Amino acid sequence: MSDRVRILRGFLLLVVALIGAALVNILGWAWGEYQAGALLGLAVFVLFAGLAVYQFVRVRDWAWLPAVAGGLYAVLPDLILGPADDIGAILLGAVLTAVLSWRRGKTEISKG
Repeated sequence: MSDRVRILRGFLLLVVALIGAALVNILGWAWGEYQAGALLGLAVFVLFAGLAVYQFVRVRDWAWLPAVAGGLYAVLPDLILGPADDIGAILLGAVLTAVLSWRRGKTEISKG
């Protein structure tokens, strides 16, 4: 399996962890079981976040990860800091991707 597939699966599992935990928590509150909803939401988050971490740990080449992380950060609607920081996240991800790609290309040239 390629690194791109592992990273995309990891991000997909993180999104499922966030959405799944919220849905389970809302269902628990709708049924009047506040504590059970919160605990089940936490359990769902830990399960899927753990699966995401497992996918991320198996990645070997991290050169293009910042661009994907920046794009995912921009797509998630105001989850972390609000709308004003989206462009900064995209630009930072692009800069990190360029630097990592440049370093990888530089080491491949020196090996060859």
